[in-house]
Amino acid sequence: MSETRDKARRAKTYLKRLEQCDARINAMQDKLDSLYDQATRITPTLKQDVVSGGGNHDKVGDAVAKIVDLRNEINRQIDYYVDLQQEANALLNKLQDNVHYTILYRKYMLGDSFAQIAAEIGKGERWTNSLHGDALVAFADLLTDKYTSEDGRAEKGQNGA
Repeated sequence: MSETRDKARRAKTYLKRLEQCDARINAMQDKLDSLYDQATRITPTLKQDVVSGGGNHDKVGDAVAKIVDLRNEINRQIDYYVDLQQEANALLNKLQDNVHYTILYRKYMLGDSFAQIAAEIGKGERWTNSLHGDALVAFADLLTDKYTSEDGRAEKGQNGA
């Protein structure tokens, strides 16, 4: 029984990376929106005589630099997320049971609730939850060390580097 639970946990940890990466991208996008709002409220100061040694007073330039840096980081995370999705989808496609595929795909790729999944497959929510456990065990059998380490991270790491 413990081995079955370990397999299910390992599969769930692997698949949860999709949700975590998506949440990270959304949080960064919220931060980017906040930076845009702040940048549009900055009033540039135009002076003919600039006093040297006064520090960096280019608030607009600083805001733009932060926006550019964050956009680049978001793009890297999106690339990593797409790679995760492709990797997970390739493994999901190897599942022999279509119900297992549907449950895992809808739960982890689409973010559906068990109630939504149960309605889709025509089963009760509790039965769907039980099938989810079976699907995780079947998925875990497809995982190799190439795809996960003990903490569930892909071989190339959480940040895609």
